[in-house]
Amino acid sequence: MLEKNLRDQIRPADVMLVLAGMYTAHSGWMDWEMEFARRIGKSIIGIKPWGNVQLPAIVQRNADEIVGWNTESIVGAIRHYSPPS
Repeated sequence: MLEKNLRDQIRPADVMLVLAGMYTAHSGWMDWEMEFARRIGKSIIGIKPWGNVQLPAIVQRNADEIVGWNTESIVGAIRHYSPPS
């Protein structure tokens, strides 16, 4: 049931945003979500929280781009990786 709900949320999105905190490295669900997003052709944008020095390897491997925690960076990456309207 949870997998279906996650798939239903990821499918209509133009891109997947992943908060790249170290907790992500310990989440099996985050692995599953990023793998599913990749399988269906979604771009993945990692968002680096303020003050983080290290990023989880899983995010570094899967993200098309990693941006800082600010509006301009996040919106710019979404626009760049979203399909044209």
